[in-house]
Amino acid sequence: MKIDHSQIIDCGLNLESNSSGLIKQFDSVHLVGNLPFNVATPLLVQWLHMVSRMEGIFGTPNVSMTLMFQKEVGDRITAVARESPRGRLSVLSQSVCDAYKIYNVRAASFVPRPKVDATVVQLRPLKTPILKSSLKTVEHLARFVFMKRRKMLARIFKDWDPDRVQLLEECGIDPTLRPQDVPTELYCNLAQLLEQRNIELPK
Repeated sequence: MKIDHSQIIDCGLNLESNSSGLIKQFDSVHLVGNLPFNVATPLLVQWLHMVSRMEGIFGTPNVSMTLMFQKEVGDRITAVARESPRGRLSVLSQSVCDAYKIYNVRAASFVPRPKVDATVVQLRPLKTPILKSSLKTVEHLARFVFMKRRKMLARIFKDWDPDRVQLLEECGIDPTLRPQDVPTELYCNLAQLLEQRNIELPK
């Protein structure tokens, strides 16, 4: 067993070469982690991008992740359309993975005791992909709409450019919905349309 003391957020989860210079191959990989709350979200985002490109360990035929997060973060990862915790992280995670909670862990279970409860989440790459663009475009789109999560999508897009409201209807998205009410697959369709037409969202 090799213990790597490097910073995981810097080194990622790339497969190393063995002594003959060949990349190590695995039939299956199950990533298990109790992630430090302060780096859990950026780590997950990094891994989701790797999943979308099938890089590193996420290029193996059968891969899954069982990870512990702060409960609030776990709620966001697994929230489906019309659930209040839904946000950017929900859309990003569900664009490439099935994401669901396994169980909650009370703060009293830890020593020293943290201020918040935790949740264990499992993520598995989708067997039938719904991502039709780069995950970066989906991430940018989700950030753009959820910055104004209380507004209807029609208002968000009209404030950007009145001519862009029609993009929503082209993708089957009801413009009167709020960002949290839209299924992930429709966000993926919209991201694909933005890429196809070389439309850049506001920074």
